[in-house]
Amino acid sequence: MVSFSILVGYWPFGRALCGLWVVVDYGATLASVYALVAICVDRLWATKWCHHYRKYNTRKKVALMCLAVWYELIYRVIYKLINNLLFRL
Repeated sequence: MVSFSILVGYWPFGRALCGLWVVVDYGATLASVYALVAICVDRLWATKWCHHYRKYNTRKKVALMCLAVWYELIYRVIYKLINNLLFRL
């Protein structure tokens, strides 16, 4: 969509879709980054403290880590969406 607006020279889809596009783009980028950070932390724990990792890493802790990543993502996306709606960026 951004490439279309660059080619045409303006954003033809209106303010609402512009705000929605910003939020979706922001959310997708954050989801990717947070997933990579969670994987890196997990791999660091598994290689640096392998005995501790085998003993204490459970499905519940993995699920909790995944929920924490998605909670943070949803919190930031909703904050950005409210910000866009209030200030009409």
